[in-house]
Amino acid sequence: MKKTFFLATFAPSFLFAQSFTGSISGTVKDSTGAVITKAAVLILNIDNNARTDVRTDESGAYSAPLLPPGRYTIEASAEGSE
Repeated sequence: MKKTFFLATFAPSFLFAQSFTGSISGTVKDSTGAVITKAAVLILNIDNNARTDVRTDESGAYSAPLLPPGRYTIEASAEGSE
């Protein structure tokens, strides 16, 4: 009976030990080095065209967690920028 209980509690933690996702994060700045807040950031998986849209925060930072493995391009744009 103890062996069955041990396997039942051990198996779930073993199954979730590896993660098959990653994340992309960064900071958007202009040519002078000033951070850009509320910029739209497009993260595009070039293998399957899946897109993730995020915005920068008050410090110009963005993060896109739980992305599947792949090759990505990143574009940022903000109102009033070229």
